[in-house]
Amino acid sequence: MHATFFYCEALINIFEQGTEIFGIATGIGFAIGAISILFLGKFSVAAKLIMIAIPAFIIGIIAPDLIPWSIASLRDANIPMIPLCWIIGIVGTLGVIIFAVITGFLPTIVAFRRNKRNRKLIFLLNILLSIVPILGWNIALFMAFMDDKVKMPVEKRI
Repeated sequence: MHATFFYCEALINIFEQGTEIFGIATGIGFAIGAISILFLGKFSVAAKLIMIAIPAFIIGIIAPDLIPWSIASLRDANIPMIPLCWIIGIVGTLGVIIFAVITGFLPTIVAFRRNKRNRKLIFLLNILLSIVPILGWNIALFMAFMDDKVKMPVEKRI
């Protein structure tokens, strides 16, 4: 019984630390992305990125205190901890992973939805530059929101 609870607490720790790290990184990344998108003159997109950046950063900051406090409150309320702990740990960890994948591939999603000419390059940059998460992600995001330049046909001179 005790080993099961220790495994469950380890899973809660993974959820807590993942939420902290990913929340802060997402907040910083989206804020830098908003600033870079401002240079393209896309103010509404930058505002949406900031609206995601602020709550993500706040969640990352409060997660290390909020999650253990919630678990302790449930324990003090004499709620059976083992099943609830597993549910919180598994659902929370899966939620963080899904959110991480979606936001990680946001530049690729934007490029394909906008039918960008260089969407395959953005996809490759999104994958290859993930080693440097904030910088690589922002480069790919910037490219995804850039307008495609249409080449004007050159008139033939006689």
